[in-house]
Amino acid sequence: MADGRTPIMRGAYGMDPVLPELTVRQLRRLDREGPVAFGRKRGPLVERRIRKAIKRTARMQAERRERVARELKERERRARAEARRQDERPLPSPRMLLGWGTGFAGPDRLMLPWHSTGVAQTAVLDPFLFSGRPPVDGPLVGRDNSSGVEWRFDPWMAYRAGLVTQPNMMIAGPMGTGKSMCLKTWSSRETMEPWNRKVIVEGDPKGEWARLARALGGEVVHAGGGTIINLLDFGDRPANMDEDRWQADMLVRRIDALDSLTAPVRPEKPSLDQRERALARAVLQQLAGRRCLPTLTGMLRLLESDWSHEIRITGLDAPERDEAARGLILILDEFVSGPHRGAFESESTVRIDPSSPMIVFDTGAIQQGMETRKAVWTAAMNSAIERLVAHHHTDGLFRIVIAEEGHQVLRNPALVRSWDQRMRLCGDLGVCNCMLVHELQDLEKYADQGTSQRKLIESILTMTSVKILYRQPAEALNVMGRLLDDLSPAERALLPRLPQGVGLWRVGATVRAAVHPIMGPEAYEVMNQDEGRMG
Repeated sequence: MADGRTPIMRGAYGMDPVLPELTVRQLRRLDREGPVAFGRKRGPLVERRIRKAIKRTARMQAERRERVARELKERERRARAEARRQDERPLPSPRMLLGWGTGFAGPDRLMLPWHSTGVAQTAVLDPFLFSGRPPVDGPLVGRDNSSGVEWRFDPWMAYRAGLVTQPNMMIAGPMGTGKSMCLKTWSSRETMEPWNRKVIVEGDPKGEWARLARALGGEVVHAGGGTIINLLDFGDRPANMDEDRWQADMLVRRIDALDSLTAPVRPEKPSLDQRERALARAVLQQLAGRRCLPTLTGMLRLLESDWSHEIRITGLDAPERDEAARGLILILDEFVSGPHRGAFESESTVRIDPSSPMIVFDTGAIQQGMETRKAVWTAAMNSAIERLVAHHHTDGLFRIVIAEEGHQVLRNPALVRSWDQRMRLCGDLGVCNCMLVHELQDLEKYADQGTSQRKLIESILTMTSVKILYRQPAEALNVMGRLLDDLSPAERALLPRLPQGVGLWRVGATVRAAVHPIMGPEAYEVMNQDEGRMG
């Protein structure tokens, strides 16, 4: 500068008013009537206060403009006098400072004037500090922990705003950091008007989602104890699909369902080979030709009959056909007369309503240490969920699938492929797939580095456009930095210091917010699971 002083950056930033703390009464109304009903109707007293705030804001703006104009005029007069006295060229007029904005009156916000501050005065420019109203519409989730601004979110609204390329989500963090509480708060409000999203929870080992589903009028599904779910039953044919296409589609889905059951009961050979697939296709086609609904028991009985020794399959000789039959019989027998009988082998005894606001597949009856049974249940749930999300073609409803036990999905190669395919078909199926994982540095537990399954797992975690990251240990940052190549230094520094319950939302490439969910006391009692941890 001309006077030798160090140059400084000047400017001003409009800042949203801080969201005031909600009262207990307001939180109860929010949980009871939903975020849309909350705050939409204003009484006469509120309207009068808003009108007064508008007038007060306009008066303060006018006074400020007059004061700034007088100051500028005085500065110009002094500058011209100084220039004449020193016989110098007149100095340019000082630049106008930005005045106050017009204020913002959202449906749930008080009318307050915008505040402005300059970088030179604050000596800081932090993307988490200077956070305005998020550009995403949706149900109210909570508030930005840095600025106090309300945080709303709906994945399909984020797509409409051009922030993401698909609605899939991933949430990561160690146990006890608040992941499930966040998902329960957000997903339960997604089921309300006007969003009307349907939520499907894939796995509930603690029974926490089952309690929430019952409170919302949803359904809780568990197999065993007289309840049977036929994994090969994919419902009725949609009206807009012809019979030949439907049968071809069902054949592929049923073989995929059998493939997903292979890994838990035959870990040494976790997928069906080409010969077993060919024989399974022939069995399913034979049962379909008899006009009967295929079941695991029906497949086993057909393979044990003389039919399996008489059928000719292109590309297989008799010894190869018999070997494939023995492999399928051993797999199916695990469910028909083996340790997993009584849950999936015959026609369904329960019907799941696809329009239910929340459907939870309860795995709480599976005790700790029963990893094989839990893996079988995960595979069975995936088959049922595939049937539910396919209803989008007939009912037009949008669904959110939450993998509460994401590590169980990632351990099964067939389920990894199924999840990847469902993510890629999210637009056609109208589904948001939300994967919940704990320790990202434990990917070696699921697949070795360099294998196709490991690459597919990393693709699932990185392909999501919306990522919610909770407090991460220092050793996880290197793995996270490799999976998320756009992780900034500010985010790396923030993640190990996030308070409990606060998650870093990364929506697309531009929106970042540290969000803390808010809820009323009744909802907290339903969602909270800290009692067993507090001692």
